[in-house]
Amino acid sequence: MRRSTPMLSLVVLVLVSGVLAGAGRAYAFGEVFQVTGSGKTTHFEGGSFTPAPETSVNAGLASAFIAGSLDPGGKAYICWQDSTTMLADVDPSFPDPVSFNGLLSSLGGFMVFSSTDGRAVMYSGTVSFKPSQTITRVSGDLSVLTGELQSPSAFDHFFKGRVQTAKLMSTGGCGSMEE
Repeated sequence: MRRSTPMLSLVVLVLVSGVLAGAGRAYAFGEVFQVTGSGKTTHFEGGSFTPAPETSVNAGLASAFIAGSLDPGGKAYICWQDSTTMLADVDPSFPDPVSFNGLLSSLGGFMVFSSTDGRAVMYSGTVSFKPSQTITRVSGDLSVLTGELQSPSAFDHFFKGRVQTAKLMSTGGCGSMEE
């Protein structure tokens, strides 16, 4: 029996190492990023099967799609509150944020959703981070449906674009985070 002890120890060590390696990274949260983006809006005013014109959307309007309101300077900000909640606002102190719920993987992928005020928004992509697990960059695809959310036949616009961080604004945390 004494000979099996080193083998058993090796098996346990391999199993524990595999579990710890598979756990992925744990992030530090609270970095506030200014975001920018661009894309196209499809207008469905004529109905779902009529030719729908498209409009190019600049960075200011794309930022408004994610924050839910328009900033005259075209700026919007995001902050990961934790691994399931991302906040967006046109003010970097987040006094009236739009809350996105979903998942941020420890491997860097994310998908979050929000549905408020006649808008259904999905933002999915990846985060980059430093070895300290501080998030340094967020980029991904944004899809927005606008119209009466309870009645899909009333959807009138569809926006699809790319949104990414323009710069890190602060590491002090989201405005509504508990300190």
